[in-house]
Amino acid sequence: MHNKILDIINMNKMVNIIFLNFLLCFILRIDSYSNELPKIEVKQGSLSIPIYIDQQEPGIIGVDITVTYNKNKFNLIGANIKGGILEKHYSINSGTLKDGEISLGIYAINNIVSGSGIIAFIDLYCIGQINTTSNIVITKYLCNDNNAKGGIYVNNSFYNKLDMVIQPFELEDIIDGLKVLTGIEINQYNDSVGIVQNKYSIKDTLKALRFISFINNEN
Repeated sequence: MHNKILDIINMNKMVNIIFLNFLLCFILRIDSYSNELPKIEVKQGSLSIPIYIDQQEPGIIGVDITVTYNKNKFNLIGANIKGGILEKHYSINSGTLKDGEISLGIYAINNIVSGSGIIAFIDLYCIGQINTTSNIVITKYLCNDNNAKGGIYVNNSFYNKLDMVIQPFELEDIIDGLKVLTGIEINQYNDSVGIVQNKYSIKDTLKALRFISFINNEN
């Protein structure tokens, strides 16, 4: 009788442990999904994708990153470390083994930096159709041969995957582009906001002008 009571108590303990583990996994899963796939609206044209890292100790000796994207919606322009925390003391190598993928290698050439911030920008040219969605995914992110803490930097957070919704040009896009081209404003990444930002060029502004002109002619 005593053994049966102990068995019942142990069984109840096991059921409670299983339930608590299930509940914990469910809560963590909800939390992880709430942070997945932020949707960012972009326009056809040049884009600069910021890559963020948080590496305190030890310092950043080398970083290896692989990013994939839809080759039918984005053309690859290149990658750089200008304006990031590694600009002065690191070199960058980038290349593609196949369409729709870019690999980056960023390595210290003198001083080793530690800390958090933007370390690189991947420049793409959006050619996708309006009102369609595509994603950009970090498939590999290593710092000093270990998994890095960081990702695509958006709205003061970072993600391994980002949905981008392609939107039509608006009049304000043309005005912004003209301001940049005439020197009224400087075209630069706003790291306090942390968004994927269009980089205006003559090509982008002319494309926007043609698009707006086409809509007006249709009406």
